[in-house]
Amino acid sequence: MIVSKCVFYFFKIFGLATMRLDENETVRDSWCSGSKKGQVYNAILTCSIIASNCYVARLVYKENLSHREFEKTFDVVQYVYTTVTVAVILTVFCFCQGRAVLIANNLRKTYVLVENINSQMSKKEEDPVISGLKRIWITSTVIWISVVFTTSKLQFAVVMYYMTVYPCILIVNCAFLQYTIILHLLKQLFTILNANFLYVSTRQSVVTRKVEAAHSSFQAAEQSSQQFSDLRRLYMLLCDLSMDVSKFYHLIMLFCVTYVFSTLTMWLYYITAPLVTGTTPSKLQYIHSLMIVTYHIFMLIILTKSVDAVVQENKRTGEITNGWLANLQNQQLINELNLFSNYLLHKNVSFTAYGLFSLDESLLMSITGSITTYLVILLQFQ
Repeated sequence: MIVSKCVFYFFKIFGLATMRLDENETVRDSWCSGSKKGQVYNAILTCSIIASNCYVARLVYKENLSHREFEKTFDVVQYVYTTVTVAVILTVFCFCQGRAVLIANNLRKTYVLVENINSQMSKKEEDPVISGLKRIWITSTVIWISVVFTTSKLQFAVVMYYMTVYPCILIVNCAFLQYTIILHLLKQLFTILNANFLYVSTRQSVVTRKVEAAHSSFQAAEQSSQQFSDLRRLYMLLCDLSMDVSKFYHLIMLFCVTYVFSTLTMWLYYITAPLVTGTTPSKLQYIHSLMIVTYHIFMLIILTKSVDAVVQENKRTGEITNGWLANLQNQQLINELNLFSNYLLHKNVSFTAYGLFSLDESLLMSITGSITTYLVILLQFQ
């Protein structure tokens, strides 16, 4: 609980948790509740970022920090889009607080229900999930420190630029991290449910063979049917929760992914342009560019891998169900499994940005191809 509170207040600082925690832990259905103070904080943070970034955008354009007019325009446009992305993130969490509270409470309730079912996976899967999130957190922190310490050119305009753009990058990164944490939790819950589906199906096959010899299959069938019904209800609840999460982050991920795409294109351009023009940038500046590229690629990778892990674990339920059907002889349970199998065919758990593109690992290849194309076009201006 202490770790959860620390993570919650960390996101609250960056405007990604406008709700408040209920201290009464006995209330299972109301872990979080709305907070006007959180909304006011986000509104003030949004206005402050927009005001300061508008001033710095004009300053950067006037100071001629880039050697070419094209590069100067490119920098300012990217800077403005970064500001817009952050404003959208903070606005969504401000005005959609009710949906965020509902998702947080449902996630907590589902987590408690799934952990209470009979499965050894409830204990075994906890440590790998936490350790995986720790690795993500440590890696992103190390890369971010490298980005900050390799910052060069200490002119006033550059200092102002980095002082305003770094908080924006952190907010975008926090959006990726928050989504990744939720996806890891969903994956863990699907894993626990699948372990229980597999356990019940295996146990039913063994029991069926034993009970057939004793001619008393009714009680065993009733027990398996009840266990399956409980697991099915939890699975359907988890699928609905996954879709609610996907819908809440639709707009946020649309802006975040396009921000990462434009940022990678810009910094890869600055890395490859000297190779075309024959100029030699400073080593510190070159390392700084590489660190920023690495940082944004890492954010994209943890998102796509987390999405892919949830989707694959969700699909595994269908494989377990089909294997269970192949070994069953009880007609009542067969009918229930057939209905559930039909539900699985029509219930597609996916995570997209308004359906425009999927957030799984296929996104990496799409972005790689698009960046390569735009880099070739941009390098023609040299």
